[in-house]
Amino acid sequence: MAEFFQKLKERIFGKSHKTGAVPREQAAAGSPARLVANQVPAEPKRPSLPPPPQRDPYFVQIGFDFGTAFSKCVCRDMYIDKAWVHIPISHAGTEYPFLIASAVCFDGENFRHSESTTGAYQKGGLHHVKMALVKVVLEEWDDPLLRTYRATAPDPSNTGLARFVESCAIYLIGGALGRVRQEVRERFGGRIDGDYLAVNMAVPVADADHPKVMELYECVLRTAWVLSDELAGYPPTPSHQMTELIERSSAEAEQAEVRESCFIYPEVSANVQAFVRSRSSSEGIYLFSDTGAGTVDQSVFLYARPDGKDLLTYLHASVLPLGSSHLERLAAAEAGAESWDALERWRQLKESGNSANELQVARSAIHEPLGSGTFKTLCLAKQKLRSKRQLSELRIIFGGGGHCERPYRDAVIKQFDGGLFRAKAIQTRKAAGDSFHIGMPIPKDLELDTHQRRWMARLTVAYGLSFERGQLADFTLPKDVPIPTEVEIWKPVYQGAHAPTKDEV
Repeated sequence: MAEFFQKLKERIFGKSHKTGAVPREQAAAGSPARLVANQVPAEPKRPSLPPPPQRDPYFVQIGFDFGTAFSKCVCRDMYIDKAWVHIPISHAGTEYPFLIASAVCFDGENFRHSESTTGAYQKGGLHHVKMALVKVVLEEWDDPLLRTYRATAPDPSNTGLARFVESCAIYLIGGALGRVRQEVRERFGGRIDGDYLAVNMAVPVADADHPKVMELYECVLRTAWVLSDELAGYPPTPSHQMTELIERSSAEAEQAEVRESCFIYPEVSANVQAFVRSRSSSEGIYLFSDTGAGTVDQSVFLYARPDGKDLLTYLHASVLPLGSSHLERLAAAEAGAESWDALERWRQLKESGNSANELQVARSAIHEPLGSGTFKTLCLAKQKLRSKRQLSELRIIFGGGGHCERPYRDAVIKQFDGGLFRAKAIQTRKAAGDSFHIGMPIPKDLELDTHQRRWMARLTVAYGLSFERGQLADFTLPKDVPIPTEVEIWKPVYQGAHAPTKDEV
């Protein structure tokens, strides 16, 4: 492995030529102050420190999980194959300090960032930027989520709204990536020629399967990457300045070097990287049900290792608008008050596990459509199986920061009692004590203390994205998997009872 990365390093950067040169800033800092005539003599010159050793260039891969409520980031030093969690300095000491709120604030003039690590709703906040981005590219202009954006945008027309939401997303992603780049430079001691940074960002499989959505995600990521140094730390930025920055960076964002550095990868594939790399992984058919703040993203895939290389073949993917933030919205509506402060109160009650009647009504309201949506996901996936019996071998992987037993686990597990599966096969699995779902392993190459291991439930996507794009598991999207023809479908051959002839008696 070390030899592979040494060759990769030389291929990207060329062979290292170490010099004893001291950076200009350090030379200036170590120079004694000059005396001018009649000036009080300076203190005796202190012995200068030896210059720091010249280092080799680094190659750091950034895994950026652009979430609906929170974004998360894991970085990997590719040459030693070790990863660490990016923690903004201002978040130190909080329960989940790595969470970066996926919300911005706009006061009619300036963009600012919400530093909340709780997902709190706030006045002037533009929440769920990721969902808003998809709504505008699909031209779902009347979606309730866009009402706040339209009311806040300087230009409320559809064109102006789309431009405003895009600015929100670029400001949000660019500010986060700028902080990460600062951290990497501090970690390695500044910049030298040959240093290389790249970023992988995840999108739901259903979005990756949609060309227009995928194109917008790629454009937003590349533009944010180009502007990341200017947006680092989220400086207050006027909307007209954001528009100018985006226009100014458009040509650079299309350059080959930027395209090579920025890569979009399916969320579920990133989510299962820890699984496919673990000893407990096995080939088979899986449903990944990822509960985020805005949506439940479901994907049915086949995992195989042809020629020893990981391959994920997606049969079907769905994005169900039933994420955990809908629980507080439904509870607030049930209570008759849907203001931002009412939403925040219900969010806190939801997070505490409160069983208020309004939340119970909300959980029930989510359970039925989630069950129906899961049934549809499985039904459409089954159409693409050559052996329909294979579906009865399905195992479930649950993920996402919004996952909980009710309604998200119960509504999915309930499908095993439906008519899509072979009843005898399911009964056999139950009798053997099969739980029908598997957990995610804790990776050994991620810097986590014992008390931080609980973080992994919310870091699986960012961790999976921290591998160099060539190391990520290959995948085939649902649009590229055809429904098998009648001839291709495997049909079991019925072996009838043998009736012996009189010559055999």
